Parts: sequence; structure tokens; C-alpha cells
Amino acid sequence: MVDILIRRGALLDITTNGGYTAIMYPSMNGQTNIVNILAEAGANLDVQDNSGWSALMKAVYNKNEQTTKILIKKGADLSLKNYSGDTAAVIAKRATNNNVVRLLEIAALDKLSKGLDPERLPIKFFVNRALSEKGTYLWVTETTQQNEDN
Repeated sequence: MVDILIRRGALLDITTNGGYTAIMYPSMNGQTNIVNILAEAGANLDVQDNSGWSALMKAVYNKNEQTTKILIKKGADLSLKNYSGDTAAVIAKRATNNNVVRLLEIAALDKLSKGLDPERLPIKFFVNRALSEKGTYLWVTETTQQNEDN
């Protein structure tokens, strides 16, 4: 059904009174197939609703790991903040969703390694290395950043 609507010219980024777009509903509900179809069709992944929440934030909050993976892979902005100042990573941590937190950390590191400005990342990271007899291990440590305005 979604494919038919897209082929007939459905407006993918039109918003409801609450600011929701077509991709936000399946992101909340874990409907990965629909999220994938909409993303492939060019839906804007970074539209924010009237509370500043993006499709990625909604997927993270609702613990939809597969949907989160798709949105990250399709290029959702990890640095967006809702009107409370929270990024998807902060929302995932509050929801104690460790798998999704790990996905977001890996995606942030991947973007960093591809030259994205580290100041745009949702969390500052140190990458630590340890040597062992079997090889090198990497792990990520979150750091806190003092607000320079204080």
C-alpha cells in the first residue's frame, strides 16, 4: 500500500498538526519495512515534530532497534536535539536501552572517522585501546563537556 501511495505522488514530508511526518509513525511502532520504503523514497529523516522529536528519537525512545539501525544507515542526523535539549543518544540512555546506545555510539564514531566535525556529535568520545596477546581491543568512553558559557 505504501508503495502505491508513493508511486502516485504522496507527499512524504507533509506534517500533521503535531508536526508528525509519514516516517515518524512507523518509526515509533517498529514497522521497519515501511521505514525502509519511505527512506528509500526520499522521506526527510530529520524533520522534527512540534516537540522537536525526529523519527530517530521516536524509534530510540520506543526501543525499536531494527528501525534505529535503518534510520542510522539511511543518514538520520545523530546530533539533532529536541526542544528539551536531548539527542537520540540521551533519550536512549534515559530509556536504559543499552543496545541502541551502543548502535548510536558506533554510528557516531563511524561519522567521526569519516571526517564529520566532532563538535556535531551527540556525545564526546574517547577511543581507548588495550593490547593483549590476542590483539588490540577498542572501547568507547563517554566524556562530559563543561559548558564554556558558565
